[in-house]
Amino acid sequence: MSRPYPIVVFDLDGTLLDSLKTTFLALDHAVSPRRGRPLEIKDMVHLLRHTDTEILSILLPEDLVAAATRDYLDFYRSPEGGIAPFEGIAELLRDLRAAGFPLAVVTGRGRRSLDILLEQSGLSDLLEVVVAADDGFGRKPATDILHHAAGRLGVKTPGGLMVGDGPDDVRSGRAAGMTTVTTRWCGMIPMEQIEAVEPDHIVDTVEELRRLLGL
Repeated sequence: MSRPYPIVVFDLDGTLLDSLKTTFLALDHAVSPRRGRPLEIKDMVHLLRHTDTEILSILLPEDLVAAATRDYLDFYRSPEGGIAPFEGIAELLRDLRAAGFPLAVVTGRGRRSLDILLEQSGLSDLLEVVVAADDGFGRKPATDILHHAAGRLGVKTPGGLMVGDGPDDVRSGRAAGMTTVTTRWCGMIPMEQIEAVEPDHIVDTVEELRRLLGL
């Protein structure tokens, strides 16, 4: 089959992985005993554009961050910390690989937790390139991280597809010359915020995304 896009780049959390609740629990596990009170969702709203390890540095004194980071990462390895892909995602990635699509993930997550989650979720073997926010290539909504991922796959971003659940995915993809898709199966980002950045496509289900990709 002919590919409608030379590359497909995915966001991770809320797009491929159903991870947001577990990430909150992991942060709460690491932060609450050191702050003496539970972490609340409202504590997180203004921090979502930071990496997970940056959030720990913001919420805690410097001398507590190293131990908190260990507890945070260990939580993902615990029975309570398991994370899975959204339904239909693993099959989508397998079919895209079989159809010859170059696939990448560009995430705002830090590298250490990223590697744990990809291994746990079984997605690590389905993705050719994975770039974390702390790998040194910038982060969304800037485009350097997208150009880096595409370059490692031997393609360029213009004409490609950027798939994510948040406004910064749209901003970075558009600036890199890509068609942008906002996914709605996580449901965390209010619709008005999505509509404000005007993605090229909004999909509510994995099946809709499959059709867009010609599968």
